[in-house]
Amino acid sequence: MKYFGVVVSAGLFVGLLVGRFISGDTVPMLMRLYITIGLVVLLYISALKIKPSEIIVNLKKPAYIIFISLMKMIGIPLIAFAFLRYVPEDYRIAVMLLSATPSAMATPGLLLVLKGNIKLGMIISVITNLITPITLPLVLLYSIGVKVNLDILNMMIFLGIIVFLPFLLAFLSRKFLPKFANFVAEKSASIISIHLFLFNICVIAPFANLILSDLSKSFSLFIFILAFSAILHVIAILLSLLKSQKSCTVTNIIIFAYFNVGFSIVLSGQYFDQKTTLLCVLYEVIWALGLIPLQFIFNPQSDKRYPKKVSL
Repeated sequence: MKYFGVVVSAGLFVGLLVGRFISGDTVPMLMRLYITIGLVVLLYISALKIKPSEIIVNLKKPAYIIFISLMKMIGIPLIAFAFLRYVPEDYRIAVMLLSATPSAMATPGLLLVLKGNIKLGMIISVITNLITPITLPLVLLYSIGVKVNLDILNMMIFLGIIVFLPFLLAFLSRKFLPKFANFVAEKSASIISIHLFLFNICVIAPFANLILSDLSKSFSLFIFILAFSAILHVIAILLSLLKSQKSCTVTNIIIFAYFNVGFSIVLSGQYFDQKTTLLCVLYEVIWALGLIPLQFIFNPQSDKRYPKKVSL
């Protein structure tokens, strides 16, 4: 889709507008439900584009996968911790929480549009999300002394369902609904764009009043979190020098700088203060807006990217 980044970003502004009129618990609950279902949809579309054998081939050479996964879940938090003394005290929890957040479930879908390495992105997304219930509490405890009592077993079960259900649905679609599978694969860019548009509405709308109630404060926090995002982009680009392919650069950028912000928003709302939550929400704004220049750089002619048929 030629205007992928613009469509996705538009969801932010619609979310701000819609959020001003939301009241009660029903609509926010439906939005949270859509976000959860949407994670399955994104991985399902990506799974349709990849044969299981292609993933297995990548797993036979695990060194780079392990290195990038460790850098994402341990290396980035260590770098953030090293510079924590220069971070305002009120922002430190958000910095460590965001640095320890896993890769987005949307990673394969984004790489599908941006001509990245979909297989590598999918594998690392799965790995980092499955180990997050273990790594994230340790990062927060030993970096800023904050203890978060996550229900590790339930989180592992939930994430396991979110991760493996799309692969099962993709397999069943190929086998019993090949025409439907081909249609979804052919229209994957448009489907992902529309879905992320709606996804951003659902993420931003519940926090619209929080953002708009004090615009000067929101703007100053936005500038800070923008600088944090820029550092993550630089780290991702430097790591991509280990592999000279263009696809590796955008893949690393998506893995390191376009992570599972929705997860951090939910967690911050449960355990931390309003400023931490606002910083996480504002990172979602950067997340969406950043896709516009990324598409322009890595895939300006998106519509020519996609084959009409999926291999069955």
